Amino acid sequence: GPSPSDPRGRRSDAPPTLDLVDEPILGLAGDGSLRVANGAAWRLLDRGETLVLQQGLPVPVDPGLRQRWRRVLHDVQLGRRRLLCGPGPHARPILLRPGTGDARVVVRVGRDPAARRLALACYAESIGLTGQETRVLEGLVDGATPADIAARHGVSLCTVRTQIRAMIDKAGAS
Repeated sequence: GPSPSDPRGRRSDAPPTLDLVDEPILGLAGDGSLRVANGAAWRLLDRGETLVLQQGLPVPVDPGLRQRWRRVLHDVQLGRRRLLCGPGPHARPILLRPGTGDARVVVRVGRDPAARRLALACYAESIGLTGQETRVLEGLVDGATPADIAARHGVSLCTVRTQIRAMIDKAGAS
């Protein structure tokens, strides 16, 4: 069938189901050129948030990340996954992983931190986490270790581990 297009009429070979994903997803060729993008990715590129198109190549807006971009693309093509996070509290994470076919690199741009916090709060409420368990979960999602979380909240490491176990039990993932 016909390929979906982004809002400005650019052709995309993304499968229609990819547009159901509300996070930006891009497929890049080995040279870094854009091969596939869902609607969320086109909107992100059009707004110049996190990634922009320069001569057909998606690149990070942040100059520091832009300097590392080519090396990261190379690492991903060697089979490694990479996570890039720009500076500042509103930076969106960029996950890069190996792809297949023409899309040698798959790029997923995470939610903005405010949306992520809201989704996390809704999830915590849905499984009945306490306020302290929710704060521990937020720390884990942000990449903190249990020891970091214990120090930040002024509790023992044993307490944080107990809270993690309680979260796992409430999520039914034990």
